[in-house]
Amino acid sequence: MRAVAILAALTGLAAPVMAQEVGVYTLYRSDPVDRLAAEHVATFDTRQGAGANSETCLTVAGLLEAQPENDRRYWCRPGRVAEGGATD
Repeated sequence: MRAVAILAALTGLAAPVMAQEVGVYTLYRSDPVDRLAAEHVATFDTRQGAGANSETCLTVAGLLEAQPENDRRYWCRPGRVAEGGATD
């Protein structure tokens, strides 16, 4: 019974943290030398939610790729950048 109470308490503490991650989008770019590498550019986490964050991320990615001097690839992924950097 005590284990169930501890598990319920831990789940209750983790739920708000997990809820904050829903709707977050992160923008990445390739490295000009290593085109398979993923570099973190920006994270979009507004109160407007997943739709607005995704749309903004995709818009920024498109604008950056459209620059004539651009030699990188840009893309968006749901969630925050992985701990320790962004690599594929």
